[in-house]
Amino acid sequence: MLRTLDPNTGAIVRELKVTEPWTEDANWQEPRPAVFTMGSTAYVTDPAAKAIVAIDVPTGKELRRGTLEHAPDEVSGVPGVSAAH
Repeated sequence: MLRTLDPNTGAIVRELKVTEPWTEDANWQEPRPAVFTMGSTAYVTDPAAKAIVAIDVPTGKELRRGTLEHAPDEVSGVPGVSAAH
């Protein structure tokens, strides 16, 4: 569940189901969902589905979902670089 919080009150403004429910494995080094935000986009990894999902934070709209060959473990990004050509 990806939650958007009100920065003034801490109240949950929106909840989006991006991945299936997940519990941490006893081996903490196993891939697990991760979130990285850049600008107004949140990138969420979904290791169980071998996917990464881009969410527009202000609207809660899923922008894009991509499947990967391997389960993603961590996510990061660089401003000003676009994969779209």
